Amino acid sequence: MQPDGRLYPSPTRMEIETMESEQEDVPYRSISDDIALGESSGAPAVERADESHADLLGSRNHYRRVVQVLSEGVFVQDRLGNMLTVNSAAATILGHDLQRLAGQNATRLAWDVVDEHGVAIAVEDRPGRRCIRTGDPTFGEVLGMRVPGGGLKWIEVDALPLVRAGDDGPYAVVSTVRDVSDRVAAQRSAATAEHRHQLVLANAAEGYHIVDPDGMVLEANPPITAASVLVDARGRMTFDLLDDTDHRTMNVVLANVLARPGETFHADVRVRLVTGDDRWLEFSMTNHLDDPAVGGIVINHRDVTARRAAEDSIRFQADLLDAAGQSIIGTDRLGRILFWNKAATRMYGWTLDEVVGKYVPHVVPPVDSETQMREISACIDRGETWTGDLWIRCKDRTLLQVFMTTTPVYDLAGQFLAVVGVSTDITERKLAESELARLALHDTLTDLPNRLLLVTRLDELLQRREPRGGAVAVLFVDLDRFKVINDGIGHQTGDEVLRAAAKRLAGAFPDEFIARFGGDEFVILHAASGRIDTDVLAARVHAVFEQPIAVHGYELFLTASVGVAHATDTDTSETLLRDADSAMYESKEGGRSRTTVFDETLRERATRRLVWENSLRHALVRSEFRLVYQPVVSLADGVPVGFEALLRWDHPTLGSVGPADFIPVAEDTGTIVEIGAWVIAEAVGQLGAWHRELGMVDLWMTVNVSTRQLATPSLVGTIRAALTAAGIEPGRLHLEITETALILDDDRSVKTLQALRDMGVRLAIDDFGTGYSSLTYLKQLPIDVLKIDRSFVDGLGTDPNDTSIVRMILSLASALDLTAIAEGVETEVQLDALHRYGCELGQGYLWSPGLPPDEIAEWLDRAPVVAHKR
Repeated sequence: MQPDGRLYPSPTRMEIETMESEQEDVPYRSISDDIALGESSGAPAVERADESHADLLGSRNHYRRVVQVLSEGVFVQDRLGNMLTVNSAAATILGHDLQRLAGQNATRLAWDVVDEHGVAIAVEDRPGRRCIRTGDPTFGEVLGMRVPGGGLKWIEVDALPLVRAGDDGPYAVVSTVRDVSDRVAAQRSAATAEHRHQLVLANAAEGYHIVDPDGMVLEANPPITAASVLVDARGRMTFDLLDDTDHRTMNVVLANVLARPGETFHADVRVRLVTGDDRWLEFSMTNHLDDPAVGGIVINHRDVTARRAAEDSIRFQADLLDAAGQSIIGTDRLGRILFWNKAATRMYGWTLDEVVGKYVPHVVPPVDSETQMREISACIDRGETWTGDLWIRCKDRTLLQVFMTTTPVYDLAGQFLAVVGVSTDITERKLAESELARLALHDTLTDLPNRLLLVTRLDELLQRREPRGGAVAVLFVDLDRFKVINDGIGHQTGDEVLRAAAKRLAGAFPDEFIARFGGDEFVILHAASGRIDTDVLAARVHAVFEQPIAVHGYELFLTASVGVAHATDTDTSETLLRDADSAMYESKEGGRSRTTVFDETLRERATRRLVWENSLRHALVRSEFRLVYQPVVSLADGVPVGFEALLRWDHPTLGSVGPADFIPVAEDTGTIVEIGAWVIAEAVGQLGAWHRELGMVDLWMTVNVSTRQLATPSLVGTIRAALTAAGIEPGRLHLEITETALILDDDRSVKTLQALRDMGVRLAIDDFGTGYSSLTYLKQLPIDVLKIDRSFVDGLGTDPNDTSIVRMILSLASALDLTAIAEGVETEVQLDALHRYGCELGQGYLWSPGLPPDEIAEWLDRAPVVAHKR
């Protein structure tokens, strides 16, 4: 017997092609002629024939005899449907005389053929003709043929095409047929029986019997339930369909029921049906023989096959999940442990054999067991999933903090089956959260407190000042000519200098609070109960830089400009830092390496700053602003996905002024609102032009938005008007929130962000991780994108700290379902590292600097695709 159920193997394609090739150049003979030829050809005839012709003829006759004696029907038809070869089995199966079939055209024979559903099949859609038409073989297709009397004979057909080299399609097809009527009938009979049984089970999921002490059924609920298979023809309960173990179980249960009236006993047993299927039945039996209203043993029963299958499935899944890092515990509906994976053993110390059948709280009790177990049980009773952090006492009595998810499981009928608990050891996660929280308050380059923590600490000092005699001073320290180091030697060397400077300042002021304010600026907070000697503090700062800093083979001599501001009764942290900053700039303007204490003279000079501010205010009217656009690309293939609009100010006398210089002034004066509105309209309009002119409708545009803009009620309307005018979908506009926006405590700004997000505009945090980033803000603000600051990207692949920070930011972005964009990508090493750690997008000089709008089309045409090398 063959694997497919056939008695003999079908001829292979090679054998059939061999047979057909041997027919070439030989006159057509019917199958009867071939048989006759084979029977009458003796040795004398062969001896008189040409030797090669005799070999060919003998080979052909050999294969024709093989085909003739096959128990499977075989027939060959050419492209027109002419029967070239038919064996006796085929004639018998097809219900025709062999002589009548030989040489006939199959398309003209009156065969009434239907598919498995009884639908007639057209001649050209039958396997042989379809094979000729398409050249595709058919295997095991079951067809029905009408026979005299209206019945159907079911046959199974294979059809293989015969193709010569150089032909467009098959020149013939070989079909094998088998009579499978008995098999089809058996399958349909079994299906009918199974369908009937399923209908019975579906309409009788639960029921009851009342039986007397001898097992005779006194009463049963209609219709007869699945448990009726345990009732014999005389109406008596029988356990003959149970295996020996379940048979003994039922006898024990019945004995207990008879011995202890009023008590209920349970049993799950497996019943083998006549179809060979197994069903699980759950029995509950109670002795009510002494109850006149009942007068028998009440047997409640229901089909619990699905429940048992679910329990088996849970065990199976537990085996699959043994390699998982999470603890997975499955219980029955009463809370008894059914499965316990290997991770649970590693986490809690208990083995599977030790816990199976025990209640979960007895094995892994929460420390606050009473309160938390009530909370978990209440959730399960409501059909809800419970999640939360727990402290669990392990087998060795140690405590483990885990994050647990507990979920109830139900079958399709809504029956409560089990509970699955998944736990994760969150020790590392808590450490990571702690590290991220620390990073949110510390500068990642120098590990000093950042500006956010500085403001918090300064507020605390101002609030705790003594009513009389308490003093607070702020020293604003800026490294002189630090830009020369960055531009002349490189940013990496500059970073090492900043680290060295921070370390020296921390050593010189061990009792003071020192923070990195940003760039090459540091702030020192000093509090005293009496007058503060500013000269002494400033001298300590300048002494820090008396010795050169050796880094990367360079001996660098640095100086610092210091600004000092003493707190008054009305000062806030903002005004105090502003005054110290102004004093520091006065020191720089006075020749650097100086100390200036803020006083009324400086305040007056700050007033004169308005003149310069007016120049900034007129810049928009005089069209001195322009935008350049830096591409944002996919790291996988280098294809541009969008652009960031970058603002430039071409001052008529000062020349090109960078945004880092004039944006803070614009924010202070409020002119940023008007400038920002112009930037949004200009950038969105340019994007609309690119969509129309270049056809790149998937491009999006990124625009920076300041704190002042967010606080402006008209911002949402401004953006909506710009999008409408340009015909741009809101999702094509990305707004970047500046660093200062992250320390807002302004409900109006948060509402503005939410309104923009609801409109469809995407929101991004710029320079994430440089000092203001906070998990709290990420939770509160409707953010879509994190932009990784270039200071971290610089060290990718070379600086382990930068690499760790970038990986942590990317992990955080992935966990929060945020898009990550890396800024300042300049090298292939950085690109490879970003791609390896899962960053999808980037921008930087590796692809292009900011370009004027009229150069974008040319850049798109000629720019090389710089992408991660797979």
